[in-house]
Amino acid sequence: MEPKKDKYPELMNWFEFMSDKFQQVNEKGLKKFLPEDEIQTMEKTYVNNSRYMEFIDEIATQITEIIFLNDTFVAVDIEYSPEKNAKEYYKFTEEAQEFYNERYDELETLMNRTLGVYSDNEMSL
Repeated sequence: MEPKKDKYPELMNWFEFMSDKFQQVNEKGLKKFLPEDEIQTMEKTYVNNSRYMEFIDEIATQITEIIFLNDTFVAVDIEYSPEKNAKEYYKFTEEAQEFYNERYDELETLMNRTLGVYSDNEMSL
């Protein structure tokens, strides 16, 4: 199932626009994309990796749910146990997962390049 482009056309247009801009930056490099006077050196701020990932995941998940509505998740397994109630597990549909992955990457790039916020895992590299 494709994203519901007719439901939130402005949001989809924004994502398409930003995807094009990210691709331009990646292909040409930041200095070729922005005029020299707009490039500023920014100090990096490192945050706990799990909090960093949780923040980006939450935003990417909410955007995916807005776009895909009831077609966001699919039940994958039910666990039965005499001691416990039945548990149903969910995962993104294949299309929603692809959309989520793209949004996650874009949001992570925005955090890094716009805010100068990075995962503390990068410090160990």
